[in-house]
Amino acid sequence: MGFSGKPLVILSVVLLLSGCVGRQTLTGEPFRLTGPALESALASVRTEAVLVDGRLRLGFITDNERLWFNVTSLERQFDGVVAVHVSELDVAQRVRRPRAGAQPVEVMDQRQFSEVLRDVLGFYTPLGPNEGLLLQLNRGALVSWRNAEGTLLLTPWDQLPASVSVDERMNDRALAVRVVSLLREMLMHEPETAPRHLVFTLQQHYPGGVGWIYADVAAAEIYYILSPFEGDEIAEPALRVSLKTLNRVVFRSHVLTFVRNPVTTLRRLAGHGQDVVVSMLRRNPVPADEILPLNDGPGMDLHAWERRLDLRTRTRRYPGKLDFLVGGEAFFPDFIERARAAESDISIRSYIFDNDEYAVSLANFLRTRSEDVRVRVMMDDLGSMLAGLKAPPGGYRPGFQPPSDIASYLSRGSSVKARRVGNPWLTGDHAKLTLIDRDLAYVGGMNYGEEYRYHWQDLMVRVEGRVVWRLRKEFEKSWSHAGPGGDLAYLMQSLRLPGIEPFAAENDADMVPVRVLLTRTGRQEILRAQLDAIRRAESYIHIITPYFTDPDIINALIEARARGVDVRVVLPGEGNHSLMNSAHLFTANRFLDNQIRVFIYPGMTHVKAAIYDGWASFGSANFDRLSFKVNQEINLATSDPETVSRLDNKVFSPHFAQSIELTEPLEWTWEDYAASLLSFPF
Repeated sequence: MGFSGKPLVILSVVLLLSGCVGRQTLTGEPFRLTGPALESALASVRTEAVLVDGRLRLGFITDNERLWFNVTSLERQFDGVVAVHVSELDVAQRVRRPRAGAQPVEVMDQRQFSEVLRDVLGFYTPLGPNEGLLLQLNRGALVSWRNAEGTLLLTPWDQLPASVSVDERMNDRALAVRVVSLLREMLMHEPETAPRHLVFTLQQHYPGGVGWIYADVAAAEIYYILSPFEGDEIAEPALRVSLKTLNRVVFRSHVLTFVRNPVTTLRRLAGHGQDVVVSMLRRNPVPADEILPLNDGPGMDLHAWERRLDLRTRTRRYPGKLDFLVGGEAFFPDFIERARAAESDISIRSYIFDNDEYAVSLANFLRTRSEDVRVRVMMDDLGSMLAGLKAPPGGYRPGFQPPSDIASYLSRGSSVKARRVGNPWLTGDHAKLTLIDRDLAYVGGMNYGEEYRYHWQDLMVRVEGRVVWRLRKEFEKSWSHAGPGGDLAYLMQSLRLPGIEPFAAENDADMVPVRVLLTRTGRQEILRAQLDAIRRAESYIHIITPYFTDPDIINALIEARARGVDVRVVLPGEGNHSLMNSAHLFTANRFLDNQIRVFIYPGMTHVKAAIYDGWASFGSANFDRLSFKVNQEINLATSDPETVSRLDNKVFSPHFAQSIELTEPLEWTWEDYAASLLSFPF
């Protein structure tokens, strides 16, 4: 498909250039239109624009109505070349018709903008046939490429022919810079005729997306004006939701799971009981007589520490290569590129495989790939269902109907094998592990859905080397356990899988030693390792986590700071669970009282990572009871200096730089206190 006809519809996705979050996350509560006249006007073909005292005003003209609104800037970002504004129509206040002296602004339609965009993409798309440029956009990803005849084509990434290779990428910000630069060149070469101010009317309406683009060419500024239409939350009837939840919680998670996995189900119940008893007998920590100044020593002996972990967790280190992919814009294109090149296998284990538009596009991609390679997807039953009941931050596009059961959607009419993991006693499979062929894996905190691609900060680690075999071994056991064979199949798979040779410096010089740590029934390797690391740290402890409620870890950190360890914690400023948000108020205040430095990240960070005197642990486990004692989790750990330094530079340093350090206690209410008490069992 080229740049005519149907591609103009595809270009309406490209025109969501902003890459910024939608109005809902910029301004709080979503806006709801109430005036039918306004809706009718915004749907009109005729749009006018003027500048009044340097401020843009848009008019919507019909036969019966003339509505004018000011454009208000919400956010401004400057990259040294072009200033990008996210703006909105001030629809709450209708303004008068512009006076005669107002400066008119030329308004162009989508077809005219597509010509500008075609010129930009034609310049930056590789010239060779079947070579593409990946456009990472706010609501999706497209590939600009040329066919054998040299025709420039634009294709959604999940529909890209397998013969096309994608070696270059451009995000929405970079694309915006190119567009404005092209318009400025036109102005320089034709100063008398080229427009200095332009408004492009886009095909509407995408909830939280861009309805219009205003370019102040001379000033090198571009404004993305968000459509005020609220996204439709396609909610299921309450009765259907209740029955679906009852089916998963009672029948699937307890009746069916107990039949398949009687041993595991009973062990998890026993583990719950044991943890309750231990919690009741836990002694309150004795306050330190004094808090010592910060130590200036080298930290703990990492060689001795690794030997202790061998005994403490009964785990081994395996050779591996680790690359840190920070943010959805780093992970998902990398995953798609590697999965497109897969030769034999794509295996996914995720807590959530959502049913929003981005997740469905991933599902479609996997369905297509299943025609050529084995594709397996394993998801937590209750976690995926609950996530699917809630619309993403930007809402749904009009006409999109999310599938009611993403597992069935994946497997229906395709060769994808999808399995749901049951939730006995409300436990969950919170691990995030993706495997491609025999030599590549991803481990981290990202699920498959729109929040993780566009809205939250998170981390996935691309893993290569023999440690991938260890991760595959874990996947195969979990896959068997989630199938009809249950506990018996898990046992048989455990006996069948071969052993893996651990790391040896003389044989694995090009790799680093990597340890796999788990939380699962009867094993608390992640908690034991990190709790022990806190108690043995001598120099510093840095932690990033979205959920921090585990009392043992909190008390151990307070004790570490009292003996002179520099303890710093990053928490999200915008969480996705109100109970945890309230709990963080008290956790943060308690840390401040004990001279632990607390940083609040602007927005939602879903990263789970920690560094203790040069030993790092990162993966799916939060710092709460669920991740440390109840759910299934996977973390990686290493003390390789170069790898830990890269983690620090790519993850911790930016988090500290972008966060606000607390200097005084946070205010709280009795409602927060009550909510925090409810959160600590989790």
